[in-house]
Amino acid sequence: MVISLLENAIELHLLLNIHLVSGEFYTGKPNWTPDPNVIVIETEDANMIDISVWSIKRVKVINKI
Repeated sequence: MVISLLENAIELHLLLNIHLVSGEFYTGKPNWTPDPNVIVIETEDANMIDISVWSIKRVKVINKI
């Protein structure tokens, strides 16, 4: 379910709130990396954060950009 939501968010350029199993939260636009098990999140302050897909606990769509 997380993968399909990420695929839709990337295709539609959606802003996401991502909650990791470690307890961290990130808000930004997701994109795939060459590694299919990793996404990169472009945060609102222009940081690029690599996240392993397995570490995502919850994803919430914030809005469309």
